[in-house]
Parts: sequence; structure tokens; C-alpha cells
Amino acid sequence: MKKLSLLLILAVMVSVMVFSCQKSPMGIQALGNDDMSNITKKPDNPGKPDNPGKSGKNGSGCISIKDGSLTYPPGHFLEGQPLELGYDDYGYNYHAHIFNGLYVNAYLGAAGFPPYTGDAGAYEQENPGVVMLPAWDADLRDIKLVMKWNNAWLSNTDCDGDGLLDRHPGTVSYINSGARLTNHLTWEDELGSHESYRKIVAAPGDAYQDGGFWYLSDGTVLGEILWNSFVIVEEENSGEGTADVRPASPQLDVYNEEPGSGAPC
Repeated sequence: MKKLSLLLILAVMVSVMVFSCQKSPMGIQALGNDDMSNITKKPDNPGKPDNPGKSGKNGSGCISIKDGSLTYPPGHFLEGQPLELGYDDYGYNYHAHIFNGLYVNAYLGAAGFPPYTGDAGAYEQENPGVVMLPAWDADLRDIKLVMKWNNAWLSNTDCDGDGLLDRHPGTVSYINSGARLTNHLTWEDELGSHESYRKIVAAPGDAYQDGGFWYLSDGTVLGEILWNSFVIVEEENSGEGTADVRPASPQLDVYNEEPGSGAPC
């Protein structure tokens, strides 16, 4: 089925496009780290505390979304506007660590397009360039997506003064950071109702790679390598024409901060 095959390629990527200032580890458009790419502060205040007597408005050394000075980046359709404390028009709630909306809306903002509300014909007439976006595929754009991540994947504060929401705070890389993200997609077609679920976590510090998989130091298989630093630990497809394909990895139960658990900042 075309839709499922596309999802197996693209849905897993949902985890990296939306959340950081860097390119996704795959170097291509991918949801999860890059649609949140370049979540920066206002150009006239690049990473500087708002209160010169304190590091951040709350004196904690961090600038939070609540402070109102973290903005959507250059190139985003909402460029220069403060990040929403709740859900924005695309479906992102950066403060609560969740996206809940149409699949294509996870990509559109960072690509410079307005939110899509369901009328594909009218949207294409007003935004003809959208047809070049892979997520605009007719089999994908109307899929319902819920994406959740924890604070280690992408925090809701800037604590290092670079004007960006911090990734893997407290560690030099995602390895051993405890970062995790889930994607849950649902849709209906002529074959019925379908669901696709992925859980992705950062590899533990004592893990090693071999033959496309991550292993613990004792040789236990964790899962497939993704973007070099991550492991696909759970993967499930349900509905007619699909099947469960991978169970969860109990070896990674040490990742006890659940996705979507936004920090109280």
C-alpha cells in the first residue's frame, strides 16, 4: 500500500525535523528536529538575557517560552512572532512537548507556508509552491499525527544563551541523554482505519553499533540505528493490510521521562 510505504520512510522522520536549529541527522527534510529548526530569539536580542541583572526573566539562568522573547525563526511563516505558550495554528505546543494536528502541518510552517485546514484545492491555488513539499502528497497530508517528546529531546527553555530551545540539556550529545520521542499516526482509506506508531530513543552511553543495529555492552539487541544516535525501539502498524512489526525493547525502560512531559517553566 503506497500510503504505508511512504509512512515507513517519512513518519519515522517526524521525530527530527521540528525541534532544532540544525539539519536533521539524515540531512533531509524530516519531522522531529528541523521543523522546529532555528527556534530563535528576536534578531536584536540574540541569546542575551532580557534582564541585565539576571540570567533570564525568572533569574534561573534560562529564558522560557513564557518570557515572550523566543520567536519563530527566519524563513518560518510566523517569522519573528513569539512562540505560542499553548498550541499554535499548526498544532505544535512547544511548551508541553507535543504536536497534535494534520501530518502536513508538521512541515508547513518551517517551509514558509501557512497552516493547512483541509481544502487542498484552495490551498494549492493560494500556495502553488507547496506541491514541491513531500509531505503534501495526497496520501499523507490529511493523516492525523500526534507527536510527543521529552525534555531531553527538546526542552522548552533556552539555558545556554544561544536563543534556541535547548536539545539534550546537560549532555554534549544525544547519546546517553535519555531523549525519546513518539509518533502516532491515524488515517482512513478505502481499506478501512489504520494506525502507525513509532518510539525513538537516544542510545545509552554503553551501547555500540554493529550491522545497522544498536547493542548493549552485553550484546543485547536494542533496535535499528536511526540518525546515528538513536534507536527505533518500538514500531507498530495496525489496520487492514498492515501488521505489528516490532515490539518494545524492555532494555530501554530506564528512559522513565515520558514523551509529552513538558517541564514546568
